[in-house]
Amino acid sequence: MKLASFDIFDTTLLRLCGAPENIFYILSQRLYPSDKIRQNAFFLWRMEAERKAVIQFQHTNLSLREIYSVFDRQAFPDLDIESVIEKEIEVEMDNLIPVAYVKDLIARKREEGYTICFISDMYLPSQVLKKKLQDEGCALPEDIVFVSCEYKATKREGGLYDIVRAHFKHLTHWEHMGDNVSSDYKSALKKKITAYLISTGYTEMEKQAMKQAMSFPGGTDFSILAGIQRAARLTSGIRNADVDNAADMIASMYVPYVSYLFRKAREEGVRHLYFLSRDGYILQQIAEEYQKNYPEITLHYLFVSRYSLFLPNIYSLSKEELYECKGGSPLYVNRIKVSDLLQDLRVDRSDLDEDFKKHITFKRIKTKEQEDLFFEYLQSSGLKQRIVAKAAEERALVVDYFRQEGLFSEDPWAIVDVGWIGTTRLMINRILEREGGYRGKCFYLGTAPEVLSIRYGSFDSYYGTHLYTPSIMPLIEQYYCVSPYASTKGYARDDTGIKPVFKERRFTQNEELVRLTIQTVRKVARYTNALHLADCDFAMSVWGGLYLKVFFNMESTLQLSTFEKLGVFEDGSTHSSLVKKVNPLEVLSYLYKGKIKEIIFPRHSIYYTLKIKFFRPENSLREVCRSGFKKCSLRLRTFKKICRL
Repeated sequence: MKLASFDIFDTTLLRLCGAPENIFYILSQRLYPSDKIRQNAFFLWRMEAERKAVIQFQHTNLSLREIYSVFDRQAFPDLDIESVIEKEIEVEMDNLIPVAYVKDLIARKREEGYTICFISDMYLPSQVLKKKLQDEGCALPEDIVFVSCEYKATKREGGLYDIVRAHFKHLTHWEHMGDNVSSDYKSALKKKITAYLISTGYTEMEKQAMKQAMSFPGGTDFSILAGIQRAARLTSGIRNADVDNAADMIASMYVPYVSYLFRKAREEGVRHLYFLSRDGYILQQIAEEYQKNYPEITLHYLFVSRYSLFLPNIYSLSKEELYECKGGSPLYVNRIKVSDLLQDLRVDRSDLDEDFKKHITFKRIKTKEQEDLFFEYLQSSGLKQRIVAKAAEERALVVDYFRQEGLFSEDPWAIVDVGWIGTTRLMINRILEREGGYRGKCFYLGTAPEVLSIRYGSFDSYYGTHLYTPSIMPLIEQYYCVSPYASTKGYARDDTGIKPVFKERRFTQNEELVRLTIQTVRKVARYTNALHLADCDFAMSVWGGLYLKVFFNMESTLQLSTFEKLGVFEDGSTHSSLVKKVNPLEVLSYLYKGKIKEIIFPRHSIYYTLKIKFFRPENSLREVCRSGFKKCSLRLRTFKKICRL
């Protein structure tokens, strides 16, 4: 007969909470939900209980009851041992989930005619483990589960393999699969078993994040969060970079934010949350996993963009309206393109008279004089009249769309966005107020220091201004905001109501990337919610920051295939990639110039390709030479002045 045996923990089944000792942490919380001191005391006792039981029984093949025989009754007089044992088993079973590809492997081995069994060095009873394996579709009633505590032998020492061999007589071929190099691989090989290692470990990013978290209070909370990320990856059934990067980077940033905004919304009596397209797409998907805990709050996806709201916000074509719709500053401060502004106002160059074309020759508005000249021609009676009329026409559709989506409701509502300036908040609230509605609040992941004030509607920023940096923003905007939708161009009326009209795009965001990202982050949210980790405020609040730090400090490996799918505009034209594999010529370009054409993070691209940390851009050969030349010139000028004296 042919036998295929499988290890159970971290091979066939995975603990959702990660490390084995995290089970004790969760158990302590269930035993003492409102007593932090007793929680910690029980957790520390349970961590030491197995060691004490080994000393008492003089062997390591302990059962759970033998471990609890050293229970400290004086420290915990309110606890019943039998009840605690049952509760620990309950916590274990609640946390165990199947590893998708191992479950598939078991099914494949059955089809190939193998007899299946399960082997584990563990203190839990075999009948408990078998029931869980059956419940998860991994085991059949006839499958046998061999557990070290019942046979007083282990895989590590080899004795448990001998017992299995003695049970299955007439073995012609035996394969064993497990995750432990020592007990599942080396020990099996010594027993003449064909052994295969199953990889269910943490990614390099997860390892580095947990390592950094050791310096923070509440280290166990971080360990549980990393366990959830690993579980989301390994239970997906798909092993690729898109899943790994979504679990580690996007989920760690967005899941805490969504958890926070639900709690704040309930606290402030908000009844409706509107997630703004397109940046809010992933956030809304995560929110759907949390909503069952907040049934009084409804979720909506609002199709808007700065382009679709710009012209409807023009009532009189005043400078103030243009300033506010462009972020609150004069046009020349941000060096606004004339073509972009005309496009926002729905003005085609063919509609402009020759006088306008003759005097507005500049491509960007760089000075106050240019701004005044542009505005003067904009105010010409014919052009202004057309713009204001078109604005009123589009505004009527926007108002009907807002009314259709419930924004004119008297129930408190809020919009949810990534960030940064608050222009969309201003535009939505201005139209609502001018048309008889009420202002709404806005929840942001982060804001710019120059964010528009609360006079345009109150707002809450989860990360404050910490994410608004030249290094972090491109990463969030290109990767963290992937969406299947194109930008909203405007609105149209049909028999069913107002529908969004999207910009035509020749490039579609990689559908597989979007699908796997959504699937993965939703799973992380579901698992986090199941373990009630919203209470771990500190760990949740720095979770995403840890992974950003690992990425930017180049402290781990990174699979670049995900990022190679980014970096393309809707019209099909390309723009700078975040990171990508580099060739020798590009490395030489960085050595000389400190940059690589069309790569936002060239130093990181080199590291994640070659695993070599190069100097910062300012230390490149060209920059060093420029700096040296400036210093020499300064010294020469100083020397000449001295000579003249």
